[in-house]
Amino acid sequence: MINEKELLVFLDIGSRGEIPNEWEWFLKNKFKLKINTFDIDLNAELNQKENIEYVNHKYGLSSNREPKEFYFCEQASQSSCYEPNKKINIFEKKHYEKRLNYRKVISQNISTIDDLFSTEKKIDFIKCDTQGSEFDISLGAKESLKRFCPIVALETWCESVYSNMPLDFKIRALYREIGYQLFATDIAAAWRYDTNNLFPLSRQRLIGENLLFVPSLEMFDQLNENEVISKIPILCFFGFYDYAYNLLKRRKIKRYIPKLEKLYNQFSNKRKLHRRILQKLIGGHNQYPRIT
Repeated sequence: MINEKELLVFLDIGSRGEIPNEWEWFLKNKFKLKINTFDIDLNAELNQKENIEYVNHKYGLSSNREPKEFYFCEQASQSSCYEPNKKINIFEKKHYEKRLNYRKVISQNISTIDDLFSTEKKIDFIKCDTQGSEFDISLGAKESLKRFCPIVALETWCESVYSNMPLDFKIRALYREIGYQLFATDIAAAWRYDTNNLFPLSRQRLIGENLLFVPSLEMFDQLNENEVISKIPILCFFGFYDYAYNLLKRRKIKRYIPKLEKLYNQFSNKRKLHRRILQKLIGGHNQYPRIT
């Protein structure tokens, strides 16, 4: 068992048995993770790794504990609590063929983040990729977001790929209301309309985007020193060394600044070493990880 004080506490919602390869960064830098997983598909299991403690809650998450409809799609990663929208058949077939082949079930194993974590001491990071339930899950986590101030990464939709799901603008407004700031976005989905391949080089339309929300400096003021420190590696992972420094400076946590500088120097040196090679080979490289 890993010492609780050393753990970074993650919530991986909709993991479906896998964690992002990019999270190896935390292990390489000697951080220890406690990853809480949630999935309506109770058969989804994570492979065990050293320095990771898994807690499989075997719940789907929502804004309440009521049973939820769940739509299992032919491609499991496209499954959702919202019914796939048949109107998406106007796009290229590869985007809707497996999504529109689904079966509906009712799941009784539903809870909220606020209920499940009411007695916990901290949450450092939430990653949520649930094909449309991000807003609903966030409603059920409002008290936890205010209390624990986790950094939050969400996959959202700009178009009604699933019927009646809240879109990205509503999620942005909710997090702004709570006190979060939008720090980064990247493209989650971009599709072309179906033209029978007449116009294959048409520009893809933005359909979904990943959003990274970070609490304001004022929100962090309520946390104790150790709770603040446990957010610094996550800020570094996403490239926000400057914000991490300002947070430590605001809270007068001088003892962690050498660690922050070490993480930055590793990042900076690696970037310098590979930048010219990557630019020559592929014309550029995104040095920061995908948000979800």
